[in-house]
Amino acid sequence: MSVDVHVILNRGKLAKPQQWRQAIIDNGFALELETGYEPEEHEGYLLCTYRDADSGFEYYFSELEEGMLDDEIMQRIGTRDCVVTLTAHGDTNGLICATIAAAVLCAISGGLLLDDASEQLFVEADDAVEYARAQEAALSGG
Repeated sequence: MSVDVHVILNRGKLAKPQQWRQAIIDNGFALELETGYEPEEHEGYLLCTYRDADSGFEYYFSELEEGMLDDEIMQRIGTRDCVVTLTAHGDTNGLICATIAAAVLCAISGGLLLDDASEQLFVEADDAVEYARAQEAALSGG
């Protein structure tokens, strides 16, 4: 089973890997992202460490194209023009990593978070870090 977590944002606000990694640490998460990739070019697995254990998720960047989502969702998205998709495959730690990483990216980019595993359709940037904390606690059983 795979789960996608999406961050819809403006291309100009896409964080550099080191900035993203530091923001995750600054928000108190025990997650360290790999930083040796180009955010607009990389496709595939990103290695990370969560609570001293190796983990990771797949990372994909794409432009948001007209017709990709229904009109109601496109109206909510506004002028945001790109999407970063983080995909976790059947591993709880991978899902926690993807959720934390996506939420922090959402927060620092003024994006919108869409989580396939959640009942909540959108998470706003201002709520994203607290959303990640709640999801981390629920998924890790604590």
